[in-house]
Order: sequence, then structure tokens, then C-alpha cells
Amino acid sequence: MKQAALKEAAARLLASAGVRGGPVTLTPLEGGANNRVFAVKGADRPALLKSYFRHPADTRDRLGTEFGFSRFAWSAGVCALPEPLACDEGAGLGLYALLEGAPIDAAAVGSSAVASAAAFVADLVSVQHLPDAARLSHASEACFTLEEHLARVDDRVARVAAIEPVDDVARACTSFVEGALAPVWARLRERTRAAARDAGVAADVPLRHDERCLSPSDFGFHNALCAPDGTFWFLDFEYAGWDDPAKLVADFFCQVAVPIPLDHLPAFVQAALGHLPGRAVRDARIALLLDVYRVKWCCILLNDFVPAGSERRRFALGQDDFGERRSAKLRRAQESLATVQHSLE
Repeated sequence: MKQAALKEAAARLLASAGVRGGPVTLTPLEGGANNRVFAVKGADRPALLKSYFRHPADTRDRLGTEFGFSRFAWSAGVCALPEPLACDEGAGLGLYALLEGAPIDAAAVGSSAVASAAAFVADLVSVQHLPDAARLSHASEACFTLEEHLARVDDRVARVAAIEPVDDVARACTSFVEGALAPVWARLRERTRAAARDAGVAADVPLRHDERCLSPSDFGFHNALCAPDGTFWFLDFEYAGWDDPAKLVADFFCQVAVPIPLDHLPAFVQAALGHLPGRAVRDARIALLLDVYRVKWCCILLNDFVPAGSERRRFALGQDDFGERRSAKLRRAQESLATVQHSLE
């Protein structure tokens, strides 16, 4: 959608949300790797317009998931996220409150930040019994058995194994996948199954509903802002929904954009999930899944080489920025996999 059409759509959404004001201006915001995001000014209340990526190979309802999850959270009194104001499903546009804050880097991630993240999850857990929560869908790539976790990563490894070596960087990527990533994953998958048997964790028995949680998904400080008063805001819920608490924890600590030291893991788990039943089994599942999700994040780093992922990045970033990313992403995937390789030695 062109800029003029986006401005008209933003004005309509502001009006439908009851926000009044003069002609709006749109300012592109940096940071979104999947969607196009704009600050909307000129009305009584500054807002954020999100134009969601759509592609035949990616059938996720990103707008419906994020807007529905955010609307439920706000209606239940969980407000550490942008308030949803209005949406246009046909155009793939969502309008949210514009929050003031700065991105967070790894140096700023300490006990206070991790406690804020845990409190946000705990607030979601505390309202997941409400009737409207039952209407929310499963999270993207939700898993409720150990075998489902392994199968999801199998799919991701297979996807990056099919990357076409169309240029020098892509050839280096396919060499890394074939020579390192795929063999390491095969060894880790079998080690995880053996460790689960030793720990008495049933690999094919699904979690009971009361053992599941409402998960923000893709949760971490790469999707957060710190306000001038020290408040943390959490963003981007297009993958959110019902999921395995162990997956939430594994993703939180294994995401690579803003690393979180594992020293914080026990306190985070207790504060975020302490009121859910099945603590002993959950802790065992978290331990089993940490390396599994490190491999998953290696694959996510390589999404720029996969057709749907590359189209999504170009949509959000433009061709020039996208072109500079792939070598850097490959290096980071190689570095992340080295941690898993070390654990297998």
C-alpha cells in the first residue's frame, strides 16, 4: 500500500477509534523485521500503524492474532503492552497506542528487567482462566508434547536444508547447514529423547490444559521498550496464544537478539510460572528443551535465505537493508550452534 493510501487508512482507523485531530502524518519506524510500522501524528493521541506482511507461503493471521491477544490483555487489566485501538482486516492494518521508550540492549538486561518480563507473564497467567481467554487460539508453532517440539525443529532444519545456493553467501549457508547444523541437530534430537526417558518425562503425552499458559511468543527484550521512568513495555504478539510454558522459557532465554544470561532462569521461572501446576515436570522439560531451542533459533537466523522469510524482510526493511543482513545472520547462526556443539562434547 502506498504512503497516501496508508495515510487515508490511518485517518479512518483513528476516527473509528474515536481519536480526533487534523491531517495525519506518517513516519516510518525502524526495528520491525516482519512488518512495516509507522508513527501516526497529527491527531489528539499519537498512535502506531502496523502494516502486516502477507504472503501465500505464510498463512499466519498476524493481524488477527496480535490484535485479539492485545484486546484480551487490555480488557483483563494487563496493560504492559500497546493498547489496541482499531484494525482493518481487509487491508492488513492495525492501529495501536504509540508508547514512549527506547530499545533495550544486552547491557541493560539485569535482575530488574527480567523481573518486569516475569511479572508480565505472571499477569497473563493470572487471567488465563477468564472465559475470553479460551477463545484465543494456539500460539504459532504451539507444542504440547516433547515430540511436537522435536518435530517443529525438524521442520525448520528441513526448511533451511532446502535453501537454494543462488550466490556465494547462500552457498556458504547451505554448506553450514549440511556440514554442521543438520548433523548437530540429529545428535541432539536423539540425546534429548534419551534424556527424557532417563528423567521420566513422557515424550508423547500432551500437557493438560491447566499446565499450559497464554504465551506472548517470540518473547524477549528484542520485543520491548524501556520508558524514561524505567517502565518496560512489551511488543509484537503476532505469534501469541496458548502454548507450553517450557517453550516460552526456552524461547525467552535462547533468542539471540538481546541475550539473557541463564543465571536469571530460576528466578524468572518461579516469578512467571510459579502458580501453574506441575513444577517438577516443567523444570525437567525446560532443561531438555534449551539446546533444542538454540537450534531452532539458529534456523530462525537463516530465515533470510528462505523464500517466504526473504520476502517478509524485504517488505519490512527494503532491498538495501535486506542485502546487508544475510552474511551477518549466517555468522550469528554459526556462533549460536557452537554453544550446542560444545554441550554435545
